[in-house]
Amino acid sequence: MKILYIEDEKNNIFLVKKILEKYNVEFISCATGEEGLTLYNTHHPEIVLIDINLPGLGGHEIARIIRKNDNNTKLVAVSASHSQDDRIIAQAIGFNLYIEKPIDPNFFYKQITEAEYEKPLQVETKIVLEKYADKLIESLRQKVDELTEMNRLLLDFDKVKSNFIAIASHELRTPLVPLMGYLELLMEKEKDNLPKHIVEYLEHINNSADKLNKTVNKILDMARLEKGVLNLDIKPTTIIEIIDKSVSYCQPYAEKRGITFNININNKSLNCDFDKTTYIVTQVLLNAIKFSFDNSKIDIYFDSNKNTFVIKDYGIGIDEKELKEIFKPFFAGSDVKHHHSSDYEFMGKGIGLGLAIAKGFVTIQKGKIWVESSGKDKGSTFYIQLPG
Repeated sequence: MKILYIEDEKNNIFLVKKILEKYNVEFISCATGEEGLTLYNTHHPEIVLIDINLPGLGGHEIARIIRKNDNNTKLVAVSASHSQDDRIIAQAIGFNLYIEKPIDPNFFYKQITEAEYEKPLQVETKIVLEKYADKLIESLRQKVDELTEMNRLLLDFDKVKSNFIAIASHELRTPLVPLMGYLELLMEKEKDNLPKHIVEYLEHINNSADKLNKTVNKILDMARLEKGVLNLDIKPTTIIEIIDKSVSYCQPYAEKRGITFNININNKSLNCDFDKTTYIVTQVLLNAIKFSFDNSKIDIYFDSNKNTFVIKDYGIGIDEKELKEIFKPFFAGSDVKHHHSSDYEFMGKGIGLGLAIAKGFVTIQKGKIWVESSGKDKGSTFYIQLPG
């Protein structure tokens, strides 16, 4: 005989397991209604013991689901409630037996294997349904209260997060501004008077400070996007201007990897925010460089009919399950074996905000950005569509 027990209290499961050990019983247990239905469908137990007050999918709902297609399995309600109303509801739903907690170890096995359900109570179906409906309404009300409280906590957390980002960014930028200023002065005015190794040290410090400054700016941009406080400067701009600036920024990184740009664009004019659109294209190009193989190429062209920038690489490609995740903040991909921070090295990764900000800049211009890939080592194609 197979017996399934759906119960979220471990102590109760342990007790029933011990009671049934001396009998020829295959005992199966789980803590949630969802898992219980899966075990029911795979093991086909003769008896299903169900705790009525389960979190999530409750005991009544589990019983109704089972009873839709199965009138043979014995369903036993195990409940801490001693209410006659609860017994009536359990009977109306389809339970064969109602056992009150605490379980009596001396009689439990006999109860679930031999006892018949008490003689049906002479109650009107309407009354039973009304009582069950009242129970459901109360349960829904509690869920609504819980969700309302969770929503309030999430809003509070979002406010705390925003405040933290603003304060942390300010605290980071405050020492960065003079640091970068003094470094620039040293590099420009004192470079010839300093020993070579000191100049090298300063260059490393400057590069690190510049990288930190870019990271802080990205965090601030993401925070502004979430708050909806970014302004747009929409004006006619040629596609050539956007591509020229983006490619100029990315060219040194591409050259270090032996990657070439295959550019095919026209001089069409586009109504857009030049700085934000250039940022979008630049981030997509940087992403293409990082995930392309050395000495490969990246195609860049503009579909005039659809006002769409198309950037195609021939690199490692994107797994199907990651296609929709790639534009989410802090997404870093599933493969972390090569995870290191870099603007151009193979599979180099930062904090995962570049493409998220790019999507935000596209969205506030009422455009769309998406990516397609046929899978591993088959490259990726990014599409940036703007209203024009």
